[in-house]
Amino acid sequence: MRTFLLIALCLFIAACRGGPPCVYACSHEIAPTINDSQDVRTLSHTLYPSINHRIKWAIPSSLKPTWHALKDAAVLSPPTVDHSGRLYVTTGKGKGHSHLHVFDTEDGRLLWQSKPMENENDLDEGAVLYSPVIGKNNNVYIADNNQLFCYSPRGNLRWQTAAFPRAGVHQKLTNIILTDNLIGGVSLDGKIIFFDQRTGSIKFPFYQIPQSTVLPVSEPLPPGVWHNFISHKSIPSTWNFHHRLGAPQVRYPATIDPRKQWLYVTAPAEKPRQGIFYALVLDDEKGLSIAYSVLLKEGAGSRPVLSTDQARVYIHSGDELLAFNSDNGKVIWQIGAERVELFDEIDGTIYFYRKSPGAYVGALDGKKGNILWDKDYTELAYRYLKPVRYAQIEARMDGILGVSRQHVWVTLDFGYKLNLPNNPTLYKGASYIAQLDKISGAVHNMYPVPSNVAGAAFDIDGMFVALSATRHSIDRVRHDQLPSNIKKLEVNATANDTAGIVAFTPVSRKSLINQGLLSIAHDLDGVLEAIQEMDEHNIRLHVSNAYLQYYASRLLEVPYLTDTNNTAFINKLFEEAMGGHFGRMPIQQIEDLKRSILKTAHSH
Repeated sequence: MRTFLLIALCLFIAACRGGPPCVYACSHEIAPTINDSQDVRTLSHTLYPSINHRIKWAIPSSLKPTWHALKDAAVLSPPTVDHSGRLYVTTGKGKGHSHLHVFDTEDGRLLWQSKPMENENDLDEGAVLYSPVIGKNNNVYIADNNQLFCYSPRGNLRWQTAAFPRAGVHQKLTNIILTDNLIGGVSLDGKIIFFDQRTGSIKFPFYQIPQSTVLPVSEPLPPGVWHNFISHKSIPSTWNFHHRLGAPQVRYPATIDPRKQWLYVTAPAEKPRQGIFYALVLDDEKGLSIAYSVLLKEGAGSRPVLSTDQARVYIHSGDELLAFNSDNGKVIWQIGAERVELFDEIDGTIYFYRKSPGAYVGALDGKKGNILWDKDYTELAYRYLKPVRYAQIEARMDGILGVSRQHVWVTLDFGYKLNLPNNPTLYKGASYIAQLDKISGAVHNMYPVPSNVAGAAFDIDGMFVALSATRHSIDRVRHDQLPSNIKKLEVNATANDTAGIVAFTPVSRKSLINQGLLSIAHDLDGVLEAIQEMDEHNIRLHVSNAYLQYYASRLLEVPYLTDTNNTAFINKLFEEAMGGHFGRMPIQQIEDLKRSILKTAHSH
């Protein structure tokens, strides 16, 4: 037993401490795209944190906050970045305010913004519910409560549609859907409408998803939510939209397969608590028709998620996660999965999270339905918050922001759960973006943010985080109800620093190199400790070639950035890894490697 424990200890030290931060100079970190001819960042997504685009650009692993804009406005949808480094952000402050803002990603400089709202014909506060979508020629499309708008990259209004009710659509769109020639979406009342991208004219009459029985759902609105951060009159409808409440015909955004131009939608069925999954064929001239439909046994389903190869559609319904053949709707596999929120499928791997209780993130094989890893990060809350009487520390997973070549980026909320009426939120807590290893789920970095995260955009210049100010706005209004010991606790942001957009850009090149080298030295310390302890008991350490090659390849990323000849120590380690195992390396040689690493780090 002791032999097994010692070997396990060594593997744990080497694996969990991880290699250096994965840094890239001029290379792009390419994730598979849905449509090779379309930048993946323009795919439709909306308010829900689980809905985001696949990350196409490199994401540096070591970041720092550099600028913060729109501090007095809640941003409830992920921003969007175009090819030219422009960041598009929507807000919803109401009359007298602009609701579309465009920034330079490098320095946060405001480039242009939409005309301030004077009446309902202007871009109104409903824009806060949508992420801008970038189409041909970098034209920008955005929806509000009752219209669609198209702006040029320089901010000129190219067209706006007539009010939706004139076309028979009386509720908001669930999301914005962009094809090669059309722009439109599915409304909460089950109507699908599309407009010509060039002119904004209606392309064909709206399509009505077959009507069904919808059970009314409601949830108390917490006092103070988004207080002064969005238009007061729009808070109730925004809250319902945000939490998919009320009784909409369609609750979840639709997903489009741009290659064959099929639309996938879920909606309630005729029988209560059942749902239907629709596959609709979209013809640019004739409109929509049903390719097939599938009855869901429990619940109205989730947002359909399309696999990278377009072969499967994933839907969560009730306590099951199902994979359908995208061409005919036949079930490929199904597994039990409670409280699951799907993010996306990247190159055959599905990433998902679970909301409270707990803070779970996981990955599974999209072809077979096998769980690859599933972790609860609740214990992290106890590292960042102080225990207090009369309150329970709690962690909640608030969504997955993106998946890159080596990492999953997620948002975590830590706070105190109080036994108060109508209490859907945590108090006096802290919000973090966690950078997780894509293979194992191990935590690589934690980035504090001033408030709840509603989404993020990623670019070669960094990460741009949308802050909703949900928890902080409620905290301020309910401050008098809080126990005295919670009132005294410090929060990680001031009252005027809790909303808007925060930019995280790469740490300096010198700092990245040093950080990577010191991380290697730290790893070798663990290897030395384990080998020395094993030598005391005449135990030889055997590690698989596959693991050593993976470990050594991570170390080799550091000399990729160094402009020195001091790379022999890592090349030597790589050779040893390819040829066998650390157990064959003399301890003195490993110590020499460590000293060489530290010398190189100090020389930078």
